[in-house]
Formats: sequence, structure tokens, C-alpha cells
Amino acid sequence: MRPTWNPNGLNKELLLANAGRVIINRLVYVGENAVKVARESGAYNDITGNLRASIGFAVLHNGLTVAEGGFETDGNGSDKATGVRQGRALIDRLAIEYSNGYVLIVVAGMQYAAAVEVRGKDVLTGASIDAKYMLNQLFKAA
Repeated sequence: MRPTWNPNGLNKELLLANAGRVIINRLVYVGENAVKVARESGAYNDITGNLRASIGFAVLHNGLTVAEGGFETDGNGSDKATGVRQGRALIDRLAIEYSNGYVLIVVAGMQYAAAVEVRGKDVLTGASIDAKYMLNQLFKAA
């Protein structure tokens, strides 16, 4: 009896699934690095800890979150739940706009993050520059 499925089609599906995992893993790597850079290089007074806690990332595939990170507290200062909540809420709002393909979103979720940047303090700018460079290098090598 002959199989009713096409083995060539199965190989193609497996290759596509593996490529998808590679893309996701690379985007997660870049997102984790961006969060680390943003938290460590931010030379601003984060009195409540909410701004650093609101920094995080999500990897989306066709509008669905397949991975996320950041949005953590470092154990110092006051309750940082507001920062975590604001960061995740911003990811949710942005995810609606990016419903096709693979997407990496990195945010600082507190509303005043842009105002801190305008005052010359790096919140996400340095991390975004590093992330763009890393993405180019990682996907150029593929």
C-alpha cells in the first residue's frame, strides 16, 4: 500500500517549522540582550523602580505572542508592579498593529520614558541601536 501523503511535503513542513524556531530563538536572544542593555546603561534616577521594571520584550508570530521577557523587578526599592503592568499593556497595544510575520517588540512601558529620553538620559535608544545591529548580524549569517 502506498502512503497517501507526500514525503516531500512533509520535509518542506519540517524545514519551515525548524526555520521558524530559529527565527524565534534569534529574536528572543536579541530581545533579552536589549532588556539587559537598557537596564544596565540607563543613567537616570529610577526612584520607584517602575521605569526599569517596565522594560521588556515580546516576540510575535502572526500576531500571537510566542515569547516574552524582561518586566522583572530587581528586588530593590518599592513595589514595581506598576512598571511591569504598564510594560505588558504597551506590548499588548503594539501587538495589535503587527499581526503578520515574525516581530520583536522592545518597550519601556512607563508613560514618562520618552520624557526621560528627551532630557538626555538613555532609556531605550542605546538598546535599540544594539538590537538593530545584532539583528542584521544574526540574520545576515543565516
